[in-house]
Amino acid sequence: MDRFVDELFVRLREHGYQARMVSISHLQLLQKEIDSLRNHGLLDSEFYQHRLAWFSFQVPENLPKAQSLIVAAVPRPQTRAIFTWNGQRRPLILPPTYTAYDGITEQVENLLAKMLGEKGYTSTGTALPLKLLAVRSGLGQYGRNNICYVSGMGSFLQLVAIYSDMPCEEDGWQETTMMKSCEECELCRRACPTGAISSDRFLLRAERCIVYHNEKKAMFHSPTGWTLHGTTAS
Repeated sequence: MDRFVDELFVRLREHGYQARMVSISHLQLLQKEIDSLRNHGLLDSEFYQHRLAWFSFQVPENLPKAQSLIVAAVPRPQTRAIFTWNGQRRPLILPPTYTAYDGITEQVENLLAKMLGEKGYTSTGTALPLKLLAVRSGLGQYGRNNICYVSGMGSFLQLVAIYSDMPCEEDGWQETTMMKSCEECELCRRACPTGAISSDRFLLRAERCIVYHNEKKAMFHSPTGWTLHGTTAS
């Protein structure tokens, strides 16, 4: 079994991906971690309902004998869009996952299904907190800004996770970790214009994050008084 897991990860690396596996027994730990943050008042209620309430920590009905979770990191470069305004071309840099997100997810899910199917295993998609799963699996580490970084990719990546009925004989589960380079550095905290990265706690104050508001179809008002019209990213 271990030999096949090694082979699976080698084949994923040939596609430029990195991956880790953990036991499905950790599903409830993931849920408890999210619930604990909410119960301690560390998650804004509106943010939770908008961005986190859709998570599902139940074994999928279409794969009741699931035994493992596989989480993969896919390299994603920035996208550069060019807009013409008043006769002038203006470049706009989009975050890595703002284009083709669903397509990449389906592509990786299908690739894993094919590889696992060759050995008689089946898989299905997840609705899980992917950054937390990636860090817990040892695939990535948190930065002080709460972004997930993967060695060799930085933050230019997309995370995809699946359930599988393949046994997990070597469990990579670990405590959440922050990159050592972030321990004594506060550049992102000092640069954050809304105070979303605070000095009194590690967890991002996501309700203050400009990106969170900009991805909603509504107006929002900043602490400094200006107003923006949010749009939903695709």
